[in-house]
Amino acid sequence: MTNDLQTHIKQSEVTASAATAVKEFDSRLYVAILTIAATLMALAYAVLVRPGSAGDEPAHYANVVFYAQHKCLPVLGQPDVSYEGQMGPVYYALSAPVFAAFLNQGLRTAFFATRIFDVLLVPITVLLSYRIALLCKPDDKFFALATTTFMALNPCLLTIAASIQNDTLTLVLALVTSLACYKCMQDDRDLVRKGAFIGVLASATILTKASAVFLVVAVPFYALLCWRWRSTKFIAAFGLSLAACTGWWFYRNITLYGDLTAQAALTKFNYNNNPPPFDFTVWSNFRYWIWSVEAYYWLPIQYYRDIFHTPLWLRGVVGLLTATGLIGAFPVVSKYVKTAIQQKRLTDFFPLFLAAQYAVCMAVYIYSCARITNFAARVTFPTIIVYAAIIGSGCFLARRIRKSDSLFLGLLTSGLIAGNVYVLWQLLIMPYLEFHNIFPPA
Repeated sequence: MTNDLQTHIKQSEVTASAATAVKEFDSRLYVAILTIAATLMALAYAVLVRPGSAGDEPAHYANVVFYAQHKCLPVLGQPDVSYEGQMGPVYYALSAPVFAAFLNQGLRTAFFATRIFDVLLVPITVLLSYRIALLCKPDDKFFALATTTFMALNPCLLTIAASIQNDTLTLVLALVTSLACYKCMQDDRDLVRKGAFIGVLASATILTKASAVFLVVAVPFYALLCWRWRSTKFIAAFGLSLAACTGWWFYRNITLYGDLTAQAALTKFNYNNNPPPFDFTVWSNFRYWIWSVEAYYWLPIQYYRDIFHTPLWLRGVVGLLTATGLIGAFPVVSKYVKTAIQQKRLTDFFPLFLAAQYAVCMAVYIYSCARITNFAARVTFPTIIVYAAIIGSGCFLARRIRKSDSLFLGLLTSGLIAGNVYVLWQLLIMPYLEFHNIFPPA
């Protein structure tokens, strides 16, 4: 009887193990399909959308051409230098060789080759997002898959990735820096070496786009959470590495333009591409700003110069999903904070690190909108994984009502695909406009 019982237990364990393996395989298969679908959709945007349709694409393209032709950093005020000439050099230094390699095939071929080079970052974004989402909630694959679905099929992220710009590379480098921080924080050995390494990664991110400056605050905050007073060496090494790698860039801006970000030079040389600061004290302005930020996380309306508008029903869906996500995220965040304080587990500090990134990024963004200019919300996209996690939390909450992973993942996936079809259709029926003339006459 005992032998039969042991045999039954072993068979049950094998069955359970097999079921777990199947579930794991299904998760990996879903992520693989998601990665392929996202890449193909981005390729469709890259190939089918007219050059220059995206608001800042002509300026970024001009920068790539300048780097390819002159092999040096542009200076605002020089001939053929666009208003994006004050941006960090990393993206352009990587894209310029691609553009130059295809230039003998013609300007259009080189242009689309550069676009496709950007699309290569899409599968990397999907896989990094899945890994980060798993670290935030390792006990639930559904949350990770829902978060990754939003990152993979989000129409705004895909259309941005399918144009010539530095936002996608900034996002990828921010995700890489976050993952590297998680690995480095597992123990307090080699703190100086770890700090210097993270400083290099953060520097590469900031030198791609200065909006990644939130890492300057978020990384030391994470180190303090994990190690308390023992983090001094890490923070010092991080700061010195960051200063060594980025200091020259900010010093150059001060020398040439009189400020850290060269914002003053945009006015000096009449690059009137940015609207005036935003008055948040007026309720109607504040309400519009909230909606524009939320809408930007879903559809590239503003990215494509407001040439098409968001349907009213879609605004309601976006608002409902965001509200559900916030409700679902609240108990999750509360649990993390409580566990982190009581048990001081390093795994619980990682979501707080991501939340700190988003909080600092939004604070800088709001300050910039109020005091400098009304920047587009995509400057916050290096931290969009946090908003994706909020949407994942909303799906997780809804799933409790009806326990069906496939149902809610299917709804989210189909909704995002429908959004992409809508955006692509709008871009294809767009009339030929002046900003499409970004190539010189033959």
